[in-house]
Amino acid sequence: MARSKVLGREPEDLLAGDTGALAVLRAASAPHGTVDTAHLLAAATGAFLLDLAPMSAAAALMQRAGIQVPADESVAVLNLPTADDAAVAAWVADLDGIPVTSSTFSSAPLIRRKLASIVVTTAELMKRSAAPAIIEALLRRAAARALDAAMFDNTAGDANRPAGLLYGLAPIAGMPGGDAVARRVDLLALTAAASVAGGEVVYVMSPTRAASLMLDGATLDVIPSAYLAADTVVAIAPAALAVLTGVAEIDICRDGVIHMDTVPLEIVTVGGVASAPTRSLYQTDAVATRLLLDCGWVMQSAGAIAWASGVTW
Repeated sequence: MARSKVLGREPEDLLAGDTGALAVLRAASAPHGTVDTAHLLAAATGAFLLDLAPMSAAAALMQRAGIQVPADESVAVLNLPTADDAAVAAWVADLDGIPVTSSTFSSAPLIRRKLASIVVTTAELMKRSAAPAIIEALLRRAAARALDAAMFDNTAGDANRPAGLLYGLAPIAGMPGGDAVARRVDLLALTAAASVAGGEVVYVMSPTRAASLMLDGATLDVIPSAYLAADTVVAIAPAALAVLTGVAEIDICRDGVIHMDTVPLEIVTVGGVASAPTRSLYQTDAVATRLLLDCGWVMQSAGAIAWASGVTW
């Protein structure tokens, strides 16, 4: 509908109080994202906070990352400079020449992605004193599970999620036998592969495998993950890991309409097709609890991570 001013005034001013006419002037608008608002995106600064570290190996590893960038709504992509190891340093005497070397630089994109979940309950249940805390804990555990599953897999990244740290890496085959010899061979192979870039190496494995190491007196730096495959062990140098993450945000809504599906769609598509099943929170006296967590990660060196599959010990 064409819009024009009358007597130098906006149509809304002339029709103030006429709700029917004002409704005609309204038009549908699409939600904005990081694609159509690129000019608003800038660098992020601030504190690095994580709420999920006690229950997530991925979150615990993020706390030890060599580069930690706080998530911010104004950040979409941060291109981190990386370089090969051609540069060298040497001891020189006073007034002697200092060796000059050069490195090949490239960039590693640290992309912000959003991890989210919604749980719908009855308002009656939410009246119970412990209900909000229980639902919040459920959402946090769901986020911890999703974080670990994504960070320690070998799936390529896309518009929704970061690439798994194991993407593009061939696994080291676990040695058969299931004894101390197999464990020693596997851990030495992992350490050699993950320490090419230098620095300490941290090992991620199932809680049972981690407990077995501890009971046998091993003093390795181990982070247990309940969501890692039982026969998988990951070795990583945290100094080569760059992460972007923020505090888990949890809020509650009692209004609106929700598509009750694990693969949600718009309530009504552009073609006028309604999604099903849907629920009006207000009409059915329901409450939606939502979790949002912005995060992302990228390795700055290929020689800083390795993984073994088919581990038997």
